[in-house]
Formats: sequence, structure tokens, C-alpha cells
Amino acid sequence: MKKKLIEKLKEANNIIDVAQNLGLKINNNRIPCFHPENHNNNDEHFSIYLNPKTNTYRCMVCSDVSGDIISFIRIIKGFKFVEALEYLANRAGLDINGNSIPSYHKLPTKKSTLEFTPIIDFKKHINIYQQFLRSCITLPEEATDWLTKRGISIKTIDLMKIKYAKEPSQILNSLKSQFSTDRLIESGLLNKHGNLFCNNHPLIWVYSNDGLPCYFQGRTLDKNIKPKEMNISAPIPAPYNIDVLMKKPKTIIICEGVTDCLTLIEHNYSAIGVIGVNGFKKEWFPYFKNIKVKVAFDADLAGQQRSYELVQKFHQLEMSAEKVYLPIENDVNRFFQILSQFSN
Repeated sequence: MKKKLIEKLKEANNIIDVAQNLGLKINNNRIPCFHPENHNNNDEHFSIYLNPKTNTYRCMVCSDVSGDIISFIRIIKGFKFVEALEYLANRAGLDINGNSIPSYHKLPTKKSTLEFTPIIDFKKHINIYQQFLRSCITLPEEATDWLTKRGISIKTIDLMKIKYAKEPSQILNSLKSQFSTDRLIESGLLNKHGNLFCNNHPLIWVYSNDGLPCYFQGRTLDKNIKPKEMNISAPIPAPYNIDVLMKKPKTIIICEGVTDCLTLIEHNYSAIGVIGVNGFKKEWFPYFKNIKVKVAFDADLAGQQRSYELVQKFHQLEMSAEKVYLPIENDVNRFFQILSQFSN
């Protein structure tokens, strides 16, 4: 990374403001030392001086406790160097634009002028969607085991009305006995060739809006089948689990995919899922007015970049949003599976 870009990040973040945002106790630009054990009697006096002019810090007792705002973030948050840069970039309204080591550029600071388009009308297909669900069954043991191995309980499976398309050919015949092929294609359940979307993807994620089915994804249990998920061939009207907003949560987590969303629901978080890192639609922003948003996309390069961009869009609309820092190369489900190893 070019030195001038790193310097730009240092200059764009005031160390006093950063310390306040991190919840540190500050007294006359001083905070307690990170290593009170090095002080007499574990002294926790305000011995680290924060210099807002140079964005540096120095302990008046410990000779080795000093540095710039990047090392300050690394110590407080436990970040690696690049993660600290990402944190400072996000805080300053900068965006990632690079390969293995991101570089940063300033996004427009003026208030966004996004035009919100009307919500897609899915109710014209509601009879078809409801008949499709009636043709599906509750999960067989194979599908239940697949989910429980990923930390998803029967309670959450029932809550989210997850279904299984055991006999796609029978489901197709049932649908065709009641609806024309053209209507089924328009609904998205059939593709343009007349094939049912879940032929090889029998685990059915049910998207609901106001309690009504509005969209479906099929998930394969066979690791050899690609892609692992198949969407219906229709515009998506809402994120997965959008009805959670009816409970008026103070905070909502936006994550990448249904499995991650189910994981958060399992652990009693209010969450919605979007299809991939580019899956959040601009017409959905109004849903999140007066709600604190946390974006928890996968901790790979694409997920990191898009999460910063999405957070910035919320900020441009004067809405509260922040990024969740998952361990590198983790997603939400994998992160909670790691944590589960420490439980009784």
C-alpha cells in the first residue's frame, strides 16, 4: 500500500474521536494505560496522552507504549494491520478498491439522491406460491441433520417454515393441473425452459412478506452439485426474514445468505439475509429507518468491500450503520460453529 494513502487514513481520523467511539475513558486527552501491570500497584491512572495534532499516543510511564493511530486501533481492537486500516477507512467514509491488500479512495460525501422504486408486487402469484408450499413436505432426516450440523435447531427450522421438495416431478404436475405454464413461468417457479427451480435443490428457503410467501430459494445437500443454491426466476421483493422488522427491533444485522441469517436467529439476534454481497436493493433502505444496522458479510475480499460500500450508503442517507468484523475468511455460520466448541 502506498505510504501517502496510509498517511491519508491517519490524517482523516482524530485519535480523540476514535477513543471516544471505542468507549474509552478520557480525561484531558489522557486514557488509562494498556499495561497497568507495568505501573506501581497496577496503577490505572490516565497515563497515556493522546495527541490530536499528530494522532499519536504515548504512555508517560511505559517507554514501549507509544505509536500512531493505526497501532492504537490494533491494540484496542486486536486487529491485524490491514484490519486496522479497514476500520479507519470505514470510519472516515473511505472505500476499499484493491486486490490482496486493499487501497482506499474517497467516496462522494454529499447526501445520496437514491430514488426508491416501488416494492415488487408478489401477491399476484400468491396462489401459485401457496400451492407450491402445500406440495412440499416437512424436512426428512437427511435435511434436518444437514441443518443441525450447522447449528440450526428444530425450533428455528419450524419458526422459519423451511420445507423440502421431495418429488419435484409430482410437484410440477400438481402445479400444472391448476395453473398455466405461462403463469408458472411468470411466477418464477419454472424457468423459461419449463423446468422447476428446485429439481436438484430440494431444501426450500421460504421468503415471507407480511406472513405471505413471496420468494423461494432451493438448496442442494449434495456437495457435488453446483451452484449450491437456486433462486426462482423472478425479482426478489424483500430480504429473507424481512418480517422481523414488524417487531421493531432497535438493531438489525444484515448478513450474506439464508444459512447465516438462520444462525443469527438461532442465537436470538434480529437478522435479515440478502442473496450475495450485491443482493441489497436500494428500494429496501426505507425499511431500516430509525433502526441501527450492522452489516455482517463474509470476511473475504468481496464481502469486506461490499460491506463498507453498503455501510457508506446508509450513512449517505443519514441512517445508522456499522460493519461487523468477523475473523478473516469466516462467515457468520462458521464463526458460531467455532464458538460452539467452547460451550458445555
